[in-house]
Amino acid sequence: MIHDIAFPADDAAPFLEYADEAFDLYPIWLCPLLRDGRISMGYAKPFSGLVGDKQVEGYGDWDLSVGLWGQYPSSNQAEFVRANRKIEAKMREPGGLKRLYSRVFYSEDEWRQVYDKHEYDELLRKYSAKSLPLI
Repeated sequence: MIHDIAFPADDAAPFLEYADEAFDLYPIWLCPLLRDGRISMGYAKPFSGLVGDKQVEGYGDWDLSVGLWGQYPSSNQAEFVRANRKIEAKMREPGGLKRLYSRVFYSEDEWRQVYDKHEYDELLRKYSAKSLPLI
């Protein structure tokens, strides 16, 4: 099981409590991240924050990166997928955003609600990334 999720720093606690009760995976990676105002696959939609030396009003300035990595206790594939989909649903409640180096379990519609599909398609075209999934 691999999940790396950025939360608005003030809103990460409910997810951490859920992860503790549901999975008991330790150690947990916790790393503060300063937002810089750029749109990317990590920050898929525009947000406010520090842009260069200028403060743009809106969201808070800090995210907390939460990493959950470990062995899932069952070899049942359907159970594994259900557990990962539950994590992805729970992380969205407080505004979490999953880093895309790990497998995602979203449906295409769910993925489009979170990430900028147009930007993703542009990157696929720009880098001739024909072997990457279409989500």
